[in-house]
Amino acid sequence: MWDGQVLVAGRDVRDVTLASLGRRVAIVLQEPFLFTGSVLEDIRFSSSWASREEVIRAAQAVRAHDSS
Repeated sequence: MWDGQVLVAGRDVRDVTLASLGRRVAIVLQEPFLFTGSVLEDIRFSSSWASREEVIRAAQAVRAHDSS
C-alpha cells in the first residue's frame, strides 16, 4: 500500500482546484535553447520595449550582470 501526499505551497493537492493548481505549476524543458542575439537582445526577448537601463536592472536582479 502506498501512502503520502503531494504538497504545493504547503497545501495538499487534493484540497485545491485544478485551476488553482495549474497557476502554481510550470514545466521546465530539459532541452537547452540558445538565443542567437546579444545578451541585451536575449533579455529583451519578451519585452522588446525595455530600455537599456531596465535590462541592466533585470540582469542585476538575477545576478547575471558583471558590475565590476
